[in-house]
Amino acid sequence: MTVLYKLSKEQLSSQHHYDFGLRALKSVLVMAGSLKRSSPDMSEALVLMRALRDMNLPKFVYDDVPLFLGLINDLFPGTPSYNQLTCVVSAGQGTAWHDGQHV
Repeated sequence: MTVLYKLSKEQLSSQHHYDFGLRALKSVLVMAGSLKRSSPDMSEALVLMRALRDMNLPKFVYDDVPLFLGLINDLFPGTPSYNQLTCVVSAGQGTAWHDGQHV
């Protein structure tokens, strides 16, 4: 988690509303705990990847989405559901992303 946030802070654009501090870490951990309790058979790597993705993607600007998804892909390479679950609708514009690519 901290590696992803460190890389995100270094590589994504500088935005005032981006938060990669302790508050964000706590929120991801709370969400990961909730996901794990609701799906106890899900692997911890997948739970953490989903929590990190779901908590952070909504706040990113358009240009940072593929960069962040690439970082997640690099940090969770063995997570089989990553490629199946990365369809994101961007800020109500109907822009679709799949496998980190604009569709």
